Amino acid sequence: MQNKRTDPLIYFDADSSKKQILFLSTAEFDELCDSGGVNPMRPEGASYPNSVWQSYYWKRLGAREITIPFNYCDSTSDDYALLHVKELKADETYDEDWPWWRKERFKNATDTVIGQNSSLAINCLPGEGKMFKVEIYKPEHITGNLEHSNQTKFIVFQDGNDTNKVRYHLVYHKPNSDTNHLYHNIMSVFYRRSYPIDIKSSNKQIVWEPEIYVSKEVHIKDLRSDSIVLQAPPSYYPSITVKQEGLSTKAYIVFQSKANDSISTCDYPACYPDTNICKKYKNPICEMILDVGDASVIPPTYANAIQNTVYGDIKEYGSPMINASFMGNYYAWADSICGIGVAYKQNSSIEFDYKNYISAKGGITSHPSLNAYSYPSWTENDCSLDLLLFLISSLNKFSFKTLSKLFLVILL
Repeated sequence: MQNKRTDPLIYFDADSSKKQILFLSTAEFDELCDSGGVNPMRPEGASYPNSVWQSYYWKRLGAREITIPFNYCDSTSDDYALLHVKELKADETYDEDWPWWRKERFKNATDTVIGQNSSLAINCLPGEGKMFKVEIYKPEHITGNLEHSNQTKFIVFQDGNDTNKVRYHLVYHKPNSDTNHLYHNIMSVFYRRSYPIDIKSSNKQIVWEPEIYVSKEVHIKDLRSDSIVLQAPPSYYPSITVKQEGLSTKAYIVFQSKANDSISTCDYPACYPDTNICKKYKNPICEMILDVGDASVIPPTYANAIQNTVYGDIKEYGSPMINASFMGNYYAWADSICGIGVAYKQNSSIEFDYKNYISAKGGITSHPSLNAYSYPSWTENDCSLDLLLFLISSLNKFSFKTLSKLFLVILL
């Protein structure tokens, strides 16, 4: 693409007493944009700072904003594609020691994503020609289960410490499709993060990074040993929250695995007063913490069980939930014997700092839900809990409570 307008003249009106048309050589103009100076046509006049000359860089009479229409169409698909348009330039790496004109050209180089039938406006200097590389981004279809509705599966959050960009974070479960391992076709939990998206752009397509296998290995802390290791247990119903901790961005993912301790003969439910002597695990609730603020995500080798024993069918009673608050996270899950489990864990903790159960006489509690965020930036450190209360003698009802560390301590 080339700008056919070649007029290099400048309408110089910084000197209101004598506005004039200037012709400056490229070398003269570049030097003035760097260091400032007097108008070469009036050497006896005032000296202008470089910011004044810089303001005329794109105002040369032959400069133009040229709009390029795109109309891409894929005859084999009805999916809406995006186009990554990148200007080919001599320099790929920015250098702070460059002269101003070179920095300005680098910063204004086109590198954006637009819709397949959108238009792109490009600034061009007089007579300037440009070449572009266009890549087609077709929508990526991700297959996975997103039930249940009480959980948070999809989060958008600031990209690390860059306040101008965001990333999307997604969790889901599905049968493992890797045919090279023994866990092929086992129900597994996965996490995906999008590539960074500029918040000022209205035409950005979500492009996903490769998925991360979250439930590949689970470690359960037990009184009989330092840790029980479960390899690729069937796992379901993940929930996610993402928050800033200092300079790090952490994703907390909770899910439930289907596994039973065949060795122990202990039958105490999880909420029984003497649970410490019970060495059993049953359908544990697990958590993986990922550092998602860097250019790449390097996952831990395993997830930790944060609640060893859960009774009841997860499909019937509900799935685990997580909330992000200022100093830590709240957790909730359903247990057919004990009721609704509620817990709190500080950011630095692996195990729960507080835990208890909410139950109803003459009824069944199930399907807890927590608000995903409690405004950590506002130092809010409590959250809300919704649950389904089924009364044997009447209709189902919804119950609402506010959780706080003090509330959990009182329950204890």
